[in-house]
Amino acid sequence: MQDTGQGTFLVTGKLVTDAEALEIMRIPGDEAAVEVEIGREVIPDAAVPA
Repeated sequence: MQDTGQGTFLVTGKLVTDAEALEIMRIPGDEAAVEVEIGREVIPDAAVPA
């Protein structure tokens, strides 16, 4: 996930194509869902543990 600097985030991941999952999530036809990997949180300017 990347901050665009415009009050939004850019999310990248594997496109969800499972019709049942999309129905459960009620994803409108003009929108998409992506799977986002679990990662580590990066906080800009945060102290790095020693």
